[in-house]
Amino acid sequence: NQMVDKILVSGLESGTVTAMSYASVLVNLVGTLIASLTSVLYAHMTEYIAQGKEQQVARLAERTALMMTLILLPVTVIAIGQAEDIVSLVYGRGAFGANEVAVTAQALIGYALYFIPLAWREVYSRIQYGYQNSKNPTINSVIGIAFNIVLSILLCPRYGVLGVTFASSLSVLLSAVLNMYTARRNAKSLSFAAFIRAIPAVGLGGAAAVLLSCGAQQWFSGLPVLLRLCATTVLVFAGYGGVLAPFLWKWGMLPIRRRGG
Repeated sequence: NQMVDKILVSGLESGTVTAMSYASVLVNLVGTLIASLTSVLYAHMTEYIAQGKEQQVARLAERTALMMTLILLPVTVIAIGQAEDIVSLVYGRGAFGANEVAVTAQALIGYALYFIPLAWREVYSRIQYGYQNSKNPTINSVIGIAFNIVLSILLCPRYGVLGVTFASSLSVLLSAVLNMYTARRNAKSLSFAAFIRAIPAVGLGGAAAVLLSCGAQQWFSGLPVLLRLCATTVLVFAGYGGVLAPFLWKWGMLPIRRRGG
């Protein structure tokens, strides 16, 4: 998708392709982390599949997808809300001026929307790989790439680099949904009930994260970039975690301290 995006934005203003490359480096850090975690998941999943434990496969996939969603949501909010601060901190020196920061930040905002869909896509593609099914994930990826090309062509003239990267994120979401659907052909015990139950809690936590991120832009505006970014990150994660903590406790995702040990 990123290769397609660079080709499509080559006709925009000078420096756009370079700005997109810089944004890709930042989002690929998160993508690498997601791939590493799902590789560990794949090892456990193939073991359960070999033992015929289909229920354990389903529970492991659903729990992993939900946990990664919960973790990546505040990361997405920070990447979008503080995109210019992140770009300025990492690249803002030398000939990399305000215009370059703004363009790269737009690319980062568009790409940051695919963090959670990327986690879903990787988790549910690993299930199919575990069942020796590489055909469906490949078809789903091709459909996503084709969707990305069409949507990018439509959005690029009006929204520029933001439209292209947003289209890329939507294509990852499409591939993720298709993988979730086709994975059930192999693991028939898969259920998305955990996601449905989590929607109210995730919605509340996400709303709190967005509000705190927006507020931090005003509250910490006088701080240097590094301190502002650190303070915003701590505030967003603290508020998000505070809202979600009762739900995580109820779902058994937080350790319960027992008396006497």
